[in-house]
Amino acid sequence: MKILVIGGTGFIGSQIVNRLAEKGHDVTVFHRGKTKTTHKEIIGAKENLSNFRTEFEKLSPQVVIDVINYTENEANSLVQTFRGVTERLVVLGSQDVYKAFAIIQKKEEGKEDLPISENSQLRSETYYYREYAKDENDFAYNYSKLLVENIVLNQTDISGTILRLPCVYGIGDHKHRFFPYIKRMQDDRPFILIDEDEANWRWTRGYVENIAEAVSLAATEPKAANQIYNVGEKETISVRRWIEAFAEELDWQGELVSVSKENLGKLADKDTNFEQDFIADTNKIRNELNFTEIVSRSNAIKRTIDWETNNPPATIDPNQFDYETEDVIFEKLKN
Repeated sequence: MKILVIGGTGFIGSQIVNRLAEKGHDVTVFHRGKTKTTHKEIIGAKENLSNFRTEFEKLSPQVVIDVINYTENEANSLVQTFRGVTERLVVLGSQDVYKAFAIIQKKEEGKEDLPISENSQLRSETYYYREYAKDENDFAYNYSKLLVENIVLNQTDISGTILRLPCVYGIGDHKHRFFPYIKRMQDDRPFILIDEDEANWRWTRGYVENIAEAVSLAATEPKAANQIYNVGEKETISVRRWIEAFAEELDWQGELVSVSKENLGKLADKDTNFEQDFIADTNKIRNELNFTEIVSRSNAIKRTIDWETNNPPATIDPNQFDYETEDVIFEKLKN
């Protein structure tokens, strides 16, 4: 199958492209040219997507996968550019569209039933991150996966598929989600402090290569047209269990200590409502598209540790590793 991937050189996009190529598909990557790719490419900026319509017509992809579509304008540009050019658009969405996510972020009240299915209640706020934007030109000002979904799925002459992604981790993770735990263990800290509420909190995650497998299936299975799929691991485990899994792989013999927010003081996370778990129901993509993980959790953890060890953040916030304060808190707990 001939497939065009928009934004196929980053964290998730590069894995999608590699997975499609492994399956024998004819893949072309549309990107800025700042990152090298071994695949066929068209160099350009997504802001000028429509300028490349003639090249896209010559390519004639059966499916277009957009990894980096975040705003109403970008969704409209995508639809207008590829109408009459391709059969289907596959767009990466986010599970931040659900009300449960808004409750976790303390933007809405209540408590959502679990698990969260594709039919669960969506958040009420369209521009979820606008309050954090510096000005109208800030990325956060116009970010809205809700609008992107509505535009892509409500076309009469071109099919759309939305994949609502979880918290994605693994090779290439620019947010370095597990780095704080890995570094502490490799620094041979005798203990790791964790908010007692966060310790039992569950949030659906997905290893990046498994996410790529899910996207490849959705892109190449005709039955995925005009569908929305939650993506993520089948079992959602607690934060404590995640840390313990990394500790086992690293043979860390330290102690994981649950601490109240009061005792954590300035180290406490006061912005997250840990009373609302987020457990995504991923049965739809598993049943309809026969999705299953191609990398086990244990191997995903091994690969993540190896990548984080060899690719630490370019700059490390010293406040994130305030060992002196942690030691003081730990000593107070012992007394």
